[in-house]
Amino acid sequence: MILHVSHSPTLADLFADYRRAQGMEDRNAVAERIVATIFSPLSLFISLRRGIDPNKVPDVLMVTLTAIFGAIPVFQGTTHSEAWSYCYRIAFNKAMNAIRKDIANPVITVPDDILWALVEASAADRPFALGEREDIDVLMKRLKVVKPPCVDYLLMHYFVGLSYEQMGDMLDMTTENVGATVRRCLKLARGLGENL
Repeated sequence: MILHVSHSPTLADLFADYRRAQGMEDRNAVAERIVATIFSPLSLFISLRRGIDPNKVPDVLMVTLTAIFGAIPVFQGTTHSEAWSYCYRIAFNKAMNAIRKDIANPVITVPDDILWALVEASAADRPFALGEREDIDVLMKRLKVVKPPCVDYLLMHYFVGLSYEQMGDMLDMTTENVGATVRRCLKLARGLGENL
């Protein structure tokens, strides 16, 4: 079996191992490691797409995983970031395809349970101060009412940890436009939170 010596191979390393694997057993072993790495982040990313039916997230995730494995042989990147960007771009396209097929449904914002899972995960290193969780809850609710897309932009950048470049690839926007949008959304969120 072909595996990198490092204890924590990058996603690009795993893609390379998958391409080089000889025989079904070796390839399946590497595929399991890839799925274990990307499954939860991509599931969360797909579920955050505004307009997607939450009941369709598992189906979109399966289509996404199938597409990723089909695309690994042509993946040209060499870095962890490039591999993740590749996966997120495929997930974004598959989610948008699902939304287009179901365009008659009303727009759905980020469900509160997913929002709080992201917020709490990001607070693992620094627990919330007294009353801070309630302030964030109020702020996100205000932001959803005033400008719902800002919730997605702020979550993608600050909680999921995507760079402006990765977001631009997924959203078909320039890095500069993504950065400007995130900064405007952050300014709006700060303004909405002034009275908290």
